Amino acid sequence: MRMAFTVAEFHDLVELLESHPEWRGELRRLLLSDDILDLPRVVRELAERVEEQLARLTEQMAALAEAERRTVGRLDQAIVDLAKLKGDALERRYRERAPSYFAKLLRRIRVLSSTEVADLADDAIERRVLSETDRGELLAADLVGRGLRREDQQEAYLVVEVSSLIDAHDVLRASERAALLAAITGKPAIAVVAGEQASLDAREAARDRQAWQVLDGVVQPPEPSSGST
Repeated sequence: MRMAFTVAEFHDLVELLESHPEWRGELRRLLLSDDILDLPRVVRELAERVEEQLARLTEQMAALAEAERRTVGRLDQAIVDLAKLKGDALERRYRERAPSYFAKLLRRIRVLSSTEVADLADDAIERRVLSETDRGELLAADLVGRGLRREDQQEAYLVVEVSSLIDAHDVLRASERAALLAAITGKPAIAVVAGEQASLDAREAARDRQAWQVLDGVVQPPEPSSGST
């Protein structure tokens, strides 16, 4: 009968394994099951698969991010295009219905074509009372109209800036372009901003510049300026 493995024999075995490291693999094969011996390979293959899946996931995430970027870009462009179409439609509506919308300002209103505005500007350039830069400003006006003032039947002009949401810059442009038109024609020119809504800054600017507002078709005369008594 085989006696128990003694401590001395164990130490002898350790010394032998240290002297012959090539025996360690054989000992492992005898002591460990095939499943345990195969564990390093299994772990290595699993790590490789995980790494491959992470790489594919990273590529998919990058592709999704790029698709999202392109979608956001197209959406931003569509919003800008929609705003432009809305602005063009609003401007066209005010041009076509000018006698109705601006009836409280002038009678017998006639909207001037771009050619007519250009002729006024070119005549002023020939008289040396208008610069090329100011000519461009006048031609950039959304709407220029001519009619008779109700209070005295005097011929006068309208210079209208149209925007869905009116801001202070719209008021400033209308005021400056009206001043240019008055200077070259010698006739009164009324600054008007027209749209659906006006910002608080726009309302304050309209009061300071004494510009008329037409909001959603409703005419609002200039409020008394802060300096008025």
